[in-house]
Amino acid sequence: MKSPLVTLCFLFCLAQLGFSQSIQVSWDKTTVLIFDSPIQSVDRGNRFLLSEQDQKALNILKLKAGTKELPETNLHVLTEDGDLHVFDVFYAERPEVTTLDFRKQPEGKKAIANYNFDREDFRELAEYLGNEPSKVIRKHSRYEVYFWLKGIYFQEGLLFFDLGARNNSSIPMELVGPEARILDTKSSEQGSSREQVLTSWMDFRLDHPVLKSGENRSLLMAFPAFTISNRKRLIFYLKEKNGDRELELSLKGNKILKAIPLPMFHTKPTIANGSGEL
Repeated sequence: MKSPLVTLCFLFCLAQLGFSQSIQVSWDKTTVLIFDSPIQSVDRGNRFLLSEQDQKALNILKLKAGTKELPETNLHVLTEDGDLHVFDVFYAERPEVTTLDFRKQPEGKKAIANYNFDREDFRELAEYLGNEPSKVIRKHSRYEVYFWLKGIYFQEGLLFFDLGARNNSSIPMELVGPEARILDTKSSEQGSSREQVLTSWMDFRLDHPVLKSGENRSLLMAFPAFTISNRKRLIFYLKEKNGDRELELSLKGNKILKAIPLPMFHTKPTIANGSGEL
């Protein structure tokens, strides 16, 4: 029989893999998560994030917001097959997706919802793109912190944004985000601001992402494919928890349309397929 200490160490090691999935919950709508195996334990970062395990289907977890003022929080779900699922949870009046299916595909990979791109693929891709030299499409620097976008890719119905950050200051920066929003610039000119928060299908953020002094960090994000008009802007925000360091990157719709296929990272080509061509 495993001791509590062994179990805690096991969970800690799993959490260090750093995969988190963004999900949205609402006051009057239920978000449903479906896993391969029965749920063993659930840890909520905020008591106002309400969760209920289905009494008949033990692999299904139902989520709701207990208040309309629910702050950003996290959720950890451990299933009996030993998998630890990590989520960043956001409140939304109208969640973009209310059912997320994490059951394995026939080939044995853990696909995210209806896409054939799994967690292992995403991890390999993030590592590969993070080490691949390429031109920078957008960059922003403030307070000795650099935030950039190197490439936009399309694969399997998903858009991938190759983001990264570097901390040149001597003070570590605990990251909040990146967060993606679509801003309607026309409404802003008329005195009202319309922003739509995008929920990433998968990202490479850690639960407690501290960007150390001198550290580079891959911040790859994937979204269900979308387009926007040139009157709108896709904006990525990178903020500091308990600090004032904030950076942002802004893209017009025509930049997104120039997304290129993902490089064949499994074969490790010597030349990347030019994300800097934008």
